Amino acid sequence: SQAYRRAALAELRDWEAGRDGQEALAPNDLAQLAALLRRTAMSVLPREQVAGLPESAWISILKQALPGSQPNSWDWLSAAYQPGGSLSTERSHAVLAEVRDWILNHRLEPPRPSC
Repeated sequence: SQAYRRAALAELRDWEAGRDGQEALAPNDLAQLAALLRRTAMSVLPREQVAGLPESAWISILKQALPGSQPNSWDWLSAAYQPGGSLSTERSHAVLAEVRDWILNHRLEPPRPSC
């Protein structure tokens, strides 16, 4: 079922609506987007495959699940865990588009039940 995608998109829309027209994303915004992506992935994959992953492994999952990811896709995730500095407005728009595109179009394969 695609209900989890709709729920994640609704959460993203609500979050954007609550930003009051703020354009640039600060680190705490990035952290919230990163958490939304993880929760979305955990709707498909077992929690232990997603929750404790180091950043590099997590970025690999994000890229593999969305063919056509650019080499620098998701490089903003490292900024999500560092204080200080926000992204430019232009970069912020790109990040939001990337998050929305991933929620809509990712292809995560749930594990097959082992016989």
